[in-house]
Amino acid sequence: EIHTTIAFRQKERTGVVYLSPLHTLLTHVQDHRGLIYTSLTSGLEVEDRLAVVRAGIESDIREVDRADREQRIAPDVTEQWEHFRTKWRGFQPVAHLLPGRMGFAEHAKLTGELMSLMIAVADESNLTLDPDLDTYYLMDTVVNRLPAQTEFVSQVRGRGAISLLAGRFMDYDRFDLNRLLGLVAEGNASLHRNYQM
Repeated sequence: EIHTTIAFRQKERTGVVYLSPLHTLLTHVQDHRGLIYTSLTSGLEVEDRLAVVRAGIESDIREVDRADREQRIAPDVTEQWEHFRTKWRGFQPVAHLLPGRMGFAEHAKLTGELMSLMIAVADESNLTLDPDLDTYYLMDTVVNRLPAQTEFVSQVRGRGAISLLAGRFMDYDRFDLNRLLGLVAEGNASLHRNYQM
């Protein structure tokens, strides 16, 4: 019994170590999207800030590579990670060349893949199986709720900036922003419920 519990907790630790650089990478990819589309829609010079974010992403990739190598969570996690890394490296050099909405959608696909990878890491490292209610809700917040919430807020920021800087709000822009704001409100309520547990 005690050996099983120790092994379970050790596996959970591997997930925590792996998730840390993934969270940082997600934030940097969201920042990249915001800077790219601020630049495209406003003409503002963001190259210096973009260079810092890109360097941060490359550093994050090295950290995730190391976590993947050292933690060896599962072959499908490694496969998902390598798929994301390859897609990112193909997308990043041309991100600024894509039309606003298309590039925004491609960024959203990439952030979605990162969030799916976080869930896979949690599943394979026993984090989603945690029998303790307190730590289960903490895990749910860190792995599911916060990444989704930061993505919704990041999309509101990006979509709002694209529309404002273009000087017009089309009906589909209003619809999409209202949809995203609804998801932000639901996410806030969900985070509050988890915090109360």
